[in-house]
Amino acid sequence: MYSKYEFIQKQTELDSEMAKIWENPFLDGVTNYENYIKAPVKILWILKEPNNSGKNSREGGNQREFHNFIGDYDNWQMTYANIMRVAYGILTGSKNYKEIPAIDKKECLIKDENGDEWPVFDEIAIINVKKSGGGSITDKKSLEMEYKREGVKEFLFKQIEFINPEIIINSHGVYEFYNDLTFNEGLGFSHEVGSSDNGVRFSINNNRLLIWTSHPNNRTTTAENYCNNILDVVNGWKKEDEPQNGFFPNRPEKIKQYTKEECEALTKEQLTELFLDSQKIIEHSLKIIYSQEETSDIYMKVFNMIGKAFGITNGKRPYCT
Repeated sequence: MYSKYEFIQKQTELDSEMAKIWENPFLDGVTNYENYIKAPVKILWILKEPNNSGKNSREGGNQREFHNFIGDYDNWQMTYANIMRVAYGILTGSKNYKEIPAIDKKECLIKDENGDEWPVFDEIAIINVKKSGGGSITDKKSLEMEYKREGVKEFLFKQIEFINPEIIINSHGVYEFYNDLTFNEGLGFSHEVGSSDNGVRFSINNNRLLIWTSHPNNRTTTAENYCNNILDVVNGWKKEDEPQNGFFPNRPEKIKQYTKEECEALTKEQLTELFLDSQKIIEHSLKIIYSQEETSDIYMKVFNMIGKAFGITNGKRPYCT
C-alpha cells in the first residue's frame, strides 16, 4: 500500500486523468486514506453514476467529500443504507442482517452494542462507472455504451488497481465490466466463477473476491434479503491461496497449468484426460452464466474449439505458451 504522501500524489494524478475523459467529473474512490488502510477488509463498491438531477450539469463535484457528509443528502438512505449495512457486516464479521444494528438515520452511522460508532463510508471505497453527473434513473444501454467509450475501461481498471481492494461489489449493471474483471489476470483473478444459492454471482482467487449483484436501491427485494445475499457469499469466502472445497458447489477442480516443454511431453492418454477435465470446467462455467438452452449451443461450439486446440480431432499436440 502507498504511503499517505504517495497515495495523495497518485490520487491527484488519477483525478487529472479523469478530467480528460469526463468533462466536469465527480471525483470518487477512497474517502479516508487512514481508515481505509486500517480496515480489516478492503472493500470497493462500484455504482452506476452520480445523481446530479436538478443541478447544473456543467458542475462536477467530489464524491469522496460527499461520502463524509452523506447525511446532508435528504434521500441518502435509498442507495447508501444497504451499502452501509453490508459494509458493516463485512468489516465486523457479521453473519447476517439480523446481527447488524439499526442505522442511526439522523447521525448517518451505525452504533453497535458497545456504543462504538461506525460511519462506515470512511473505511471503504466507492466509485462510479460513469464519472459525470446523471439522473435518479440510469439508462442501462447508455451506461453500457459509456463503458465502451474510449479510455473509460482502461481508467476504471487503473483506478481499481490503485485502490487495491480485497472485495469488489459490482452493482452497476454493466455485465461486460464484471466479465472483464472476472477474466483479468492482471487483477489477480483466475478463470473461476460461481453462483451462490441466492443467485449472486462471484469470482474468487487468492485474497480477492468479486461479487455481481443488483443495485443497493433494489426495490424488488427487502433490505434483509439484499444484505444477506451478499453476506452469504462473503462468509463463504476463504482468504487462502485456493478456494475451500465446497465453496463452489459441484465445481470441478482447476487444471494444472503446463509449460510448453511439459505439453510436448504429454502422452496421448494424458492429453485426452486433460481435455476432458477442461471440458467439465467449461461446461460448469457456461451453466452459471447462460440459460440451459444457450448453454447447449455455446457448449458445442466451445467443445469443438477446445478439441481442435488440444489436438484431439487431428492427433496433433496442443498449442501451449
